[in-house]
Amino acid sequence: MSRRNAVVAATIATLVLGAPQALAQDEWKEDNGEKPPPDDRPARKKDDGAQVDPDAASRKWLLELKFGPAFLLASRGVTEFGLQINLGYTIARDLITKDDSFYLTFSPYMLVGEDLTLVTPLGAQYDLPLKMIPYEGISAYARVSVGYAYYKPPLVDFDKGYHGLGVQPAVGAKLAFLKRFHVGIEPFGFDIVSVFPPKSTQVSGGTNSVFQLYIFGGMKF
Repeated sequence: MSRRNAVVAATIATLVLGAPQALAQDEWKEDNGEKPPPDDRPARKKDDGAQVDPDAASRKWLLELKFGPAFLLASRGVTEFGLQINLGYTIARDLITKDDSFYLTFSPYMLVGEDLTLVTPLGAQYDLPLKMIPYEGISAYARVSVGYAYYKPPLVDFDKGYHGLGVQPAVGAKLAFLKRFHVGIEPFGFDIVSVFPPKSTQVSGGTNSVFQLYIFGGMKF
């Protein structure tokens, strides 16, 4: 038998052996009105290019260190230095949209310049992923904090400062990398500190308003 005849014979044999299987599947559909037996071969997983972090749900804590200039909104226009630690705990995820987070926060900070202001506020923060931007890992956040404040005026001993109340709304954005780390900028932070000096000092109370601009780094764990 020549090589050409052997190829033709093999082709004919393949068609003859495959026909009964195809006919059997058609007869199964026509006689029983059901689908043919399932294919037991393992299905190929669709690769959509998305990287899923299996440990993302277990990271409930947020820790950030922020620093930058703080501008006292007064006629003298004094510039101070601000330093803040932001610690948050996740109480809800996917609240409004997928991958968003809602935190309860503890965000102590200090403003240092001619005077000294210490604030230890509790607050809430909402993180919203910006999926309309074609770059993965960018999110925006808004936070509001309220808490105890301590204010030491210039030329006053530290233990003779004034007690008060501090309020801080803030808005910023951050970029995540290596799944758990991030860097960001807080272009809008507004500190409102009201102090209540004791009557024995003969000093009237007042409110200081400070605009601060922070850059920061942080992580989730």
